[in-house]
Amino acid sequence: MDAQHVSIAQDCLNAAYEKTMSFPEIVGTLIKSGFEGYVVDYRRNTTTYFMPDGTNVVLENRPSEGAVAATSTNPELSPRSNGRRRTLPIIPMPRFART
Repeated sequence: MDAQHVSIAQDCLNAAYEKTMSFPEIVGTLIKSGFEGYVVDYRRNTTTYFMPDGTNVVLENRPSEGAVAATSTNPELSPRSNGRRRTLPIIPMPRFART
């Protein structure tokens, strides 16, 4: 990934922490810059930004005060619900931008 895209991703991550841009503004900036999506990994403390061609950049998240629980006690978030595997919907970024 080129340096300009890495800089845009870092700026958006910083804006999220500093609350200088709203979530729709951040997503809109990423879409306009050509990003396809991103994933926040709270266990690894990283955010990965993806381009349509598969290239990506992994950025370090800022430390948080809370800890990630080893397991969830919320049945709505459990991968198994009533003995059946539950799949959570994946929402493409352009849909966020329209809200």
